[in-house]
Amino acid sequence: MTNGREPSERELAKFLDVTHQNERQIKNQHPEIYALMDRIHQSFENLMGGSYEGRPTPAFLLLTAHGYFLAGVRIALGGQMPPVYPVVRAGLESVLFGLIMTADPGKEEIWTNRARSKSAEKKCRESFTASNGLRELAKLNPELHTVVQTFYSMAIDSGAHPNVDAVLPHMNVEDGGEHWLAQLRCIHPADSLAVFHITSNVVAAGAYMLAMMSYVLDGHPPAKVAYDDAHTIVAELNQIHGVDHMEQ
Repeated sequence: MTNGREPSERELAKFLDVTHQNERQIKNQHPEIYALMDRIHQSFENLMGGSYEGRPTPAFLLLTAHGYFLAGVRIALGGQMPPVYPVVRAGLESVLFGLIMTADPGKEEIWTNRARSKSAEKKCRESFTASNGLRELAKLNPELHTVVQTFYSMAIDSGAHPNVDAVLPHMNVEDGGEHWLAQLRCIHPADSLAVFHITSNVVAAGAYMLAMMSYVLDGHPPAKVAYDDAHTIVAELNQIHGVDHMEQ
């Protein structure tokens, strides 16, 4: 809240300056986590590079997932906590939608034709949900399904939807005498526990995307490598973070 003061045209510039400064500091503060982010990016590049002879639309969704991962990295390195989760959630859903198409290639046309009519949009909404994608994942890999579902639910609670945990933990309310002073922390400092958590969670989300993508591109030679990369990265993240993000 501005408390009646005149807005400054420099406020946005200050905000961006702080996020850029945070980006540099966080990379120095958490070099091991940043290195894992870089390895996930390289795994995406390796998975989607070269010749691919499968159906194109699921592969397009995987390219989209890579973009969401990179956006999540950028937001997390800026020190923003709740805004990370809508982005990585969208990346996970991109891969889950690819799984739906892989399980039933006829669904590809439903997705492609979504904008043609209200009934087509309704059919697409009903066919392409995170729950349906998770159901397909459970058939392929129950253990991976469990960790992805747990992470997805956490992302919903933590900021992918404007739920309590996405708002109140970041609020500071003080008694201003005649009125209450409310502040919402938009940027967490580089050395904060919040930054440690969000950067680790972006790594976990990227690894889950890679692991699931290996089923969408089953038969594509780099897919097995991506799956193994995901497990290695999560194992190293567990050592850094002290939490089992994926047990298999």
